[in-house]
Order: sequence, then C-alpha cells, then structure tokens
Amino acid sequence: MTAGNKVYRIDLERQKAFVIFEYAEDASAQIACLKFQDPESTEEMGRILGVGINTSNGGVIAELKLSVAGDANDAYIYRNEEAKLGKIVDISFNYE
Repeated sequence: MTAGNKVYRIDLERQKAFVIFEYAEDASAQIACLKFQDPESTEEMGRILGVGINTSNGGVIAELKLSVAGDANDAYIYRNEEAKLGKIVDISFNYE
C-alpha cells in the first residue's frame, strides 16, 4: 500500500501498517505505481518491487529488494540528470 511518498507493508493479522520505504528527497512526491518484477529464478520470486515516483522535478524509479517477511532490505533509486523522466503512470521490467 502507498500513501504520499511512502510504501507500507500491511500486517493483516495484527491490523498494523509499517513503512518499508520513504522517498525522503521530496516530501511532496507521490508514489504512482508499484510492480513486482517477474522472477528470473524462484529464489527471488515476489521479492523485487519496482516503485514509480512522481516528484516536483519529474519521475523517479526505485527498486526495493524485499525480505521474505516483506521488509525492504535494500533500495536503489534510478535517476539520470541528462535524460529526466516525465510523469510516471506505470512501469515495466525489461530483461535485455
């Protein structure tokens, strides 16, 4: 689940939400979409989450590596100042 610039993990049993990622570089940023990467191996099945973020300066893509419990172990932010992204509506993974 997302709200504003944060991604949450929901614990349905305890009825609690936990922040697993926050795009802190721009407090006004809005997360536009989430997409799980199709697994290249069963080891990573459902553990790489792409995040499309719209900021005041354009779009940014983040990739979260999740633990088996759903917490973000690592986050990588993709940005290229020479080829900025516009508004993000959806994302897709490419295996070239």
